[in-house]
Amino acid sequence: MKKFSDSPLLMKAYRDILRILQPVKHYSYHNIGHTLDVFWRAREIWHSEELDDEELTDLLLATLFHDTGFIEAYNGNEIIGARLAKEWLEKEGHPEYRIRRIESLILATIPFTTPQTHLEKIIQDADLDNFGRDDCFAKMWLVEEELRTIAHLNTTTIYSLFWKLFHDIRFQSPTGIKERQLKKNQNVIRFEKIYNQFMRPQWKEDFPLRKS
Repeated sequence: MKKFSDSPLLMKAYRDILRILQPVKHYSYHNIGHTLDVFWRAREIWHSEELDDEELTDLLLATLFHDTGFIEAYNGNEIIGARLAKEWLEKEGHPEYRIRRIESLILATIPFTTPQTHLEKIIQDADLDNFGRDDCFAKMWLVEEELRTIAHLNTTTIYSLFWKLFHDIRFQSPTGIKERQLKKNQNVIRFEKIYNQFMRPQWKEDFPLRKS
């Protein structure tokens, strides 16, 4: 598949995702913008790695559906997303073995999951790509807002989660390691400074956590 338009199924999924994700368009991070960010990053990685057209199509279908579960629930959304993808793909007559592969790819985006295949490494790297970019902290503020207002988590819980993410995440694909790991390591150092500055005993829950 040299061009995105070479796959009618992928084109249809791309258009349908715009409609499916309408209920979460107000989410500060897990909205259509993030989904398309993951979609195009996965395709970029494919250009650098050995994948055939069938694998690429299933990988990109998985990226489109990987956050659809948010329309039903915040926690456990990946399991819901895998189900929604399965239902959509069955209606389109997609082969069963490929549907199972797409379900596995979506479940591989569950935080702290160890990828088992090359494709799972790629979708994880695409989903977490912002950890290795210059806009890492701009994206983090968006996630923070979402965790406060939608997941109703407090600051201690949110920043404990961020700490674990920053320190446990490793890019998995050769392209991800080459292009993102160094910057990610630099972002970890910056995050530690932010964390140590604000997460103190005298810190108040309603104190605005922002760094200029």
